[in-house]
Amino acid sequence: MTDASSSPTARLRVGLILFDAARTRVFAVRSARIEDAREYAVNRAQRLPGQSSPAAAREWVSRADEQLKARAAQTARLVTELDNAQPFDGLLLGGPSKARDLLWQKLPTQLQGRVMGSLNLEVAAGESAIVGAAIPAVADLAGSVSGPLGIHSF
Repeated sequence: MTDASSSPTARLRVGLILFDAARTRVFAVRSARIEDAREYAVNRAQRLPGQSSPAAAREWVSRADEQLKARAAQTARLVTELDNAQPFDGLLLGGPSKARDLLWQKLPTQLQGRVMGSLNLEVAAGESAIVGAAIPAVADLAGSVSGPLGIHSF
Protein backbone atom coordinates (compact mmCIF):
# COMPACT_ATOMS: atom_id res chain seq x y z
CA MET A 1 0.00 0.00 0.00
CA THR A 2 1.38 3.40 -0.96
CA ASP A 3 1.21 6.49 1.15
CA ALA A 4 -0.82 9.26 -0.54
CA SER A 5 1.83 11.80 0.40
CA SER A 6 4.43 9.87 -1.61
CA SER A 7 2.45 9.98 -4.86
CA PRO A 8 3.76 12.32 -7.58
CA THR A 9 0.66 14.50 -7.39
CA ALA A 10 0.98 14.99 -3.62
CA ARG A 11 4.25 16.87 -4.06
CA LEU A 12 3.11 19.13 -6.90
CA ARG A 13 2.13 22.70 -6.08
CA VAL A 14 -0.13 24.47 -8.55
CA GLY A 15 -0.87 28.18 -8.38
CA LEU A 16 -4.34 29.22 -9.46
CA ILE A 17 -4.62 32.95 -10.09
CA LEU A 18 -8.07 34.48 -10.50
CA PHE A 19 -7.79 38.03 -11.79
CA ASP A 20 -10.17 40.76 -12.94
CA ALA A 21 -10.47 44.54 -12.76
CA ALA A 22 -11.54 44.55 -9.12
CA ARG A 23 -9.90 41.58 -7.42
CA THR A 24 -6.96 39.24 -7.45
CA ARG A 25 -7.18 35.87 -5.72
CA VAL A 26 -4.12 33.60 -5.60
CA PHE A 27 -4.34 30.00 -4.41
CA ALA A 28 -1.66 27.37 -3.91
CA VAL A 29 -3.16 23.90 -4.30
CA ARG A 30 -1.44 20.66 -3.33
CA SER A 31 -2.94 17.21 -2.77
CA ALA A 32 -6.47 18.34 -3.63
CA ARG A 33 -6.49 21.00 -0.94
CA ILE A 34 -5.82 24.71 -0.78
CA GLU A 35 -2.66 25.28 1.24
CA ASP A 36 -2.49 29.05 0.79
CA ALA A 37 -5.04 31.66 -0.30
CA ARG A 38 -4.58 35.39 -0.71
CA GLU A 39 -7.00 38.04 -1.89
CA TYR A 40 -6.43 41.62 -2.97
CA ALA A 41 -9.13 44.10 -3.93
CA VAL A 42 -8.94 47.64 -5.27
CA ASN A 43 -11.33 50.46 -5.95
CA ARG A 44 -12.17 50.48 -9.63
CA ALA A 45 -12.44 53.58 -11.75
CA GLN A 46 -15.97 54.89 -11.47
CA ARG A 47 -17.88 57.20 -13.72
CA LEU A 48 -18.86 60.47 -12.18
CA PRO A 49 -22.27 62.07 -12.71
CA GLY A 50 -22.31 64.07 -15.93
CA GLN A 51 -19.77 61.84 -17.69
CA SER A 52 -22.14 60.76 -20.42
CA SER A 53 -20.46 62.48 -23.36
CA PRO A 54 -18.56 60.25 -25.82
CA ALA A 55 -15.27 61.95 -24.91
CA ALA A 56 -15.84 61.37 -21.19
CA ALA A 57 -16.76 57.73 -21.87
CA ARG A 58 -13.54 57.21 -23.89
CA GLU A 59 -11.50 58.76 -21.10
CA TRP A 60 -13.17 56.54 -18.51
CA VAL A 61 -12.48 53.41 -20.60
CA SER A 62 -8.87 54.50 -21.11
CA ARG A 63 -8.44 55.06 -17.35
CA ALA A 64 -10.00 51.68 -16.58
CA ASP A 65 -7.67 49.97 -19.10
CA GLU A 66 -4.63 51.66 -17.54
CA GLN A 67 -5.75 50.55 -14.07
CA LEU A 68 -6.17 46.97 -15.33
CA LYS A 69 -2.64 47.03 -16.80
CA ALA A 70 -1.23 48.36 -13.53
CA ARG A 71 -3.10 45.70 -11.54
CA ALA A 72 -1.83 42.98 -13.90
CA ALA A 73 1.75 44.16 -13.32
CA GLN A 74 1.14 44.28 -9.55
CA THR A 75 -0.35 40.76 -9.61
CA ALA A 76 2.59 39.48 -11.67
CA ARG A 77 4.98 40.86 -9.01
CA LEU A 78 2.94 39.23 -6.24
CA VAL A 79 2.94 35.84 -7.99
CA THR A 80 6.69 36.17 -8.57
CA GLU A 81 7.26 36.84 -4.85
CA LEU A 82 5.11 33.85 -3.88
CA ASP A 83 6.97 31.67 -6.39
CA ASN A 84 10.33 32.83 -5.03
CA ALA A 85 9.24 31.91 -1.50
CA GLN A 86 7.90 28.49 -2.51
CA PRO A 87 7.96 27.60 -6.22
CA PHE A 88 4.87 26.66 -8.17
CA ASP A 89 5.18 23.58 -10.40
CA GLY A 90 2.46 24.95 -12.67
CA LEU A 91 0.10 27.91 -12.93
CA LEU A 92 -3.50 28.28 -14.03
CA LEU A 93 -5.14 31.61 -14.83
CA GLY A 94 -8.82 32.35 -14.36
CA GLY A 95 -11.10 35.34 -14.77
CA PRO A 96 -12.29 37.28 -17.82
CA SER A 97 -10.26 36.51 -20.96
CA LYS A 98 -9.01 40.11 -21.41
CA ALA A 99 -7.69 40.17 -17.84
CA ARG A 100 -6.14 36.68 -18.12
CA ASP A 101 -4.35 37.57 -21.35
CA LEU A 102 -3.02 40.80 -19.89
CA LEU A 103 -1.82 39.04 -16.74
CA TRP A 104 -0.02 36.40 -18.81
CA GLN A 105 1.77 39.16 -20.75
CA LYS A 106 2.92 40.79 -17.50
CA LEU A 107 4.29 37.57 -15.96
CA PRO A 108 8.07 37.11 -16.13
CA THR A 109 9.24 34.63 -18.79
CA GLN A 110 10.07 31.91 -16.24
CA LEU A 111 6.49 32.02 -14.92
CA GLN A 112 4.95 32.26 -18.39
CA GLY A 113 6.64 28.93 -19.11
CA ARG A 114 4.82 27.35 -16.18
CA VAL A 115 1.35 28.54 -17.17
CA MET A 116 -0.51 25.35 -17.98
CA GLY A 117 -3.51 27.17 -19.37
CA SER A 118 -6.53 29.21 -18.45
CA LEU A 119 -9.82 28.23 -16.91
CA ASN A 120 -13.27 29.64 -17.38
CA LEU A 121 -13.49 30.23 -13.65
CA GLU A 122 -14.86 33.44 -12.20
CA VAL A 123 -12.88 35.40 -9.65
CA ALA A 124 -15.66 34.82 -7.10
CA ALA A 125 -15.48 31.01 -7.49
CA GLY A 126 -15.87 28.99 -4.33
CA GLU A 127 -13.32 26.67 -2.75
CA SER A 128 -14.80 23.49 -4.22
CA ALA A 129 -14.71 24.94 -7.77
CA ILE A 130 -11.09 26.03 -7.25
CA VAL A 131 -9.95 22.65 -5.97
CA GLY A 132 -12.02 20.92 -8.66
CA ALA A 133 -10.28 22.97 -11.36
CA ALA A 134 -6.82 22.30 -9.93
CA ILE A 135 -7.13 18.51 -9.53
CA PRO A 136 -7.05 17.62 -13.25
CA ALA A 137 -4.26 20.14 -13.81
CA VAL A 138 -2.16 18.55 -11.07
CA ALA A 139 -2.86 15.10 -12.48
CA ASP A 140 -1.94 16.29 -15.97
CA LEU A 141 1.25 17.87 -14.65
CA ALA A 142 2.14 14.54 -13.03
CA GLY A 143 1.54 12.82 -16.36
CA SER A 144 -1.22 10.61 -15.02
CA VAL A 145 -4.07 11.96 -17.15
CA SER A 146 -4.45 12.08 -20.89
CA GLY A 147 -7.11 13.76 -22.93
CA PRO A 148 -8.83 17.13 -22.78
CA LEU A 149 -9.10 18.79 -19.38
CA GLY A 150 -11.19 21.82 -20.24
CA ILE A 151 -8.07 23.93 -19.93
CA HIS A 152 -7.34 26.46 -22.65
CA SER A 153 -3.69 26.94 -23.60
CA PHE A 154 -2.08 30.29 -24.30
